[in-house]
Amino acid sequence: MKQPALSLILYTALLLLVPIGFWVAGYHWTAEAAAARASSANQALILLTETGGSKPYAYGFAVAFTLVLAWLVRRRYHPITVIVLCLLSVVGTQAAKSGIKVLLREPRPYVVYLAQRQGIEPQQFYALDKDGRRQMIDAAVRSPAEQPLAEHHKTELGYSFPSGHTSFAAAWLMLFVGFTQGWRRNRRAAWRLAVAAWAAGVLASRVLLGAHFPIDLFAACLLVAVWNIVLFRFVLPPLQRVFRLPETAGHK
Repeated sequence: MKQPALSLILYTALLLLVPIGFWVAGYHWTAEAAAARASSANQALILLTETGGSKPYAYGFAVAFTLVLAWLVRRRYHPITVIVLCLLSVVGTQAAKSGIKVLLREPRPYVVYLAQRQGIEPQQFYALDKDGRRQMIDAAVRSPAEQPLAEHHKTELGYSFPSGHTSFAAAWLMLFVGFTQGWRRNRRAAWRLAVAAWAAGVLASRVLLGAHFPIDLFAACLLVAVWNIVLFRFVLPPLQRVFRLPETAGHK
């Protein structure tokens, strides 16, 4: 594969426009502002964000994306090659972000805001067990409009940096970009842009729901980009040599 990093870097740069946009806008999450949005808008954001990492939706999306990708590139790559690289990309970046989260222990935006409301330090929230954290979230609700957001936050009890949902969404974009290099322009653009639009939506939802700061998204995108450049440059070629397509198979 010639210059596998070029397309990956380009699409990473597109994703980075999401956190950069929040920085330029000077966005800061507050419960009042989030609750002021239409309830349908918040529900849509929650549904979108769940596709990027919440169980069981993420598992379903992972299986669907793998099957779609394996079918799309069936004339160029053996299905096992696609499956192995998908596993290495998604599992590898999720493992890395989990380790960094535990190491740095950065609080989420809603936790910082909740702590300010309660007059405590954010780490006092994390000192509680999960039930205690959920009780503190409920205690901070000040209006019925905030309750749906609180229910969502009760599923987001971990640390903030870097974003796991962003890692998940960005990994799938990198996989589609990396595997579909060399396709004719119309098909390549359609699939890449569709996955890019979904991934960008997932990133934006993380900030708008108070789950992450823009820096969490930025770091996750860079982590995923570096890992996938390594995979497509150094891991994919050996996989292709091991798992060969029948010689009668054509190429697009």
